[in-house]
Amino acid sequence: MKRMFSVLLTGCLLLGLAGIGAAANDMPYALFAGEFHAIALRPDDTVWAWGYNWAGQLGDGTLDDRSTPIIVPGLSGVTSVTAGDGHTVALKADGTVWAWGRNENGQLGIGSRSRSVRRPTLVTGISDVIAIAAGSAHTIALKSDGTVWFCGMDYDKGSLGTSTATDTIVPTKVKISDVIAIAAKNCQSFALKSDGTVWAWGYNWYGSLGDGTTTYRLDPVQVVGLTDVTAIATGGYHSFAWKSDGTIWAWGTNQAGQFGNGTQTSSNVPVEVPELTDIAAIAAHNSYTMLLKTDGTVWTCGLSNFGSRLDDGSEPHYVPTQVPGLMDVIAVAAGLFFAAALQSDGTIWCWGHNEFGQLGDGTTFNSSYPVQILGAVEVTLPEDYDDTFTDPYVVIGSQSIAAASATPEITWNESAMRLEIAEGLPVGTYRATLQASDDEGHSATKNVTIRVYKTIFGTKYESTIWNWIKFIVLFGWIWMWFV
Repeated sequence: MKRMFSVLLTGCLLLGLAGIGAAANDMPYALFAGEFHAIALRPDDTVWAWGYNWAGQLGDGTLDDRSTPIIVPGLSGVTSVTAGDGHTVALKADGTVWAWGRNENGQLGIGSRSRSVRRPTLVTGISDVIAIAAGSAHTIALKSDGTVWFCGMDYDKGSLGTSTATDTIVPTKVKISDVIAIAAKNCQSFALKSDGTVWAWGYNWYGSLGDGTTTYRLDPVQVVGLTDVTAIATGGYHSFAWKSDGTIWAWGTNQAGQFGNGTQTSSNVPVEVPELTDIAAIAAHNSYTMLLKTDGTVWTCGLSNFGSRLDDGSEPHYVPTQVPGLMDVIAVAAGLFFAAALQSDGTIWCWGHNEFGQLGDGTTFNSSYPVQILGAVEVTLPEDYDDTFTDPYVVIGSQSIAAASATPEITWNESAMRLEIAEGLPVGTYRATLQASDDEGHSATKNVTIRVYKTIFGTKYESTIWNWIKFIVLFGWIWMWFV
């Protein structure tokens, strides 16, 4: 069995980085952004995640943020992914749903309220699912029979869509049928029915449900005046619908120009946006909209500091403005403070805020222009190394001298990996991310922090304060003998 091992050192050292999906046949075919993390799905069925991981939403079994993508272990046969505010959901080809991350409101649908679920977990009680969508603290799923199912926080305002205001920790049927597409964001949910009408439920800030009111809805209500709709998209507080005649309609808040129609006029019913032409896809968040045109260019409208980061001096953008440097784009994703684009060559580019590594470029520096995400180079593991999804390998920090070099080296100790510090390595802190995977889809990741200290009296000291404490104790002991 072929074993693969990768190592990435960040800080003073940055080794072994390459672009994900450099070849077209290795191209990710799904891209999604949560609030502060991103998910990519590749044709080999592997799911990649990076960014904020405070609730385990990256699915690697840790709570460590990732500034470069890692493979989510234990998943295969995935056809779709979605992400909310701290949780991630995957749909497999067999119609099963798998979820992980934040779950204190039951948004994973696994029958509990565990605050943090760090690995993909099967959602029981639902099958034959064909589409998934995630809001801030809820998830909805569309089954092949046209029914919609909900789990998570009801916000006491009707996100559940079942005439009640009660959270649910298992999938619960919504009072709607004949649905062919779904969308969710924040505290709202949307459904496109087979007759071309759009329905919505949940919070109704700024008239974001499009029913002509600002009344929160416990049950699905029809979005006013929309017929012959073929697709829907939502940013939470504002939404869009494509009609069969090619026109695009918007409703909800437009205070920052999110509609792209040159105004700041909001609407609690859909209005046509003639400025949106040749649009292939839309991704939106609270205060901005990402527009993918049919020619492969990316445009944005709304607040640029909420993801588009154009920084061209005009803020906000009331009409679509092109994001420079991107071409041949086939998918876009909108996070809370960052955005992402997938090019036809399989490369992914991100820009915006990066405090949790959500840009995936190996740094935590913000970027006002698109930067390419990075991946790890893989090398062969020993044949007798047994790595599994549930039994990650052991990493040992060693102070032994591996070689007369300033570069840490990897050596093998029985069945475990030993990370040895080379002679002459400068004083400082180094963080290593070690990742192993095999051809059966198993993968494991382990982090280790290596600290190199100065030596005083033959002992390593971790901080100046600790040094002084020990010095005072030693001085006091010596003083007692001479007083």
